[in-house]
Amino acid sequence: MRSFLFAGTVSMIIETLLIILLKDNDKLPILDYIGAVILPIAAVFWVMATFALQRKGKIQVGKSYMCTTVVVNSGIYGVIRHPQFLAFILYSMGFIVYSTSALCAHRGFT
Repeated sequence: MRSFLFAGTVSMIIETLLIILLKDNDKLPILDYIGAVILPIAAVFWVMATFALQRKGKIQVGKSYMCTTVVVNSGIYGVIRHPQFLAFILYSMGFIVYSTSALCAHRGFT
C-alpha cells in the first residue's frame, strides 16, 4: 500500500509540474490563477489528512497509514470526514480549470 501512495503522490507532483512548466499561453489568465490557487489547497488537504492518520490512527507496526486501529475524528478529520477525497476532487478541478485555459486558447475560443 505504501508503494501505491508513493506512486500516486509522485505522479501528482510530476503532473502538476508538467502542467505549470509546459503551459505557454496568457489568453485566459483568470483561469490560470484559479487553477493555481486550487492545486496547492488540494495538496494541503492531502498532506494534512495523511499526517493526521499517521499520528492519531494508532497504526500497527509494519502496516500502512490507512490501516488504523481507531477512528480518527480530530484535526482535519473533525472538520471533514474524507479530506483525502476532497483533495483528489480539488486537484481534479484545479487541473481541469488550469488545463481548460490552455485548451481554449489553443482552439481560439478567447
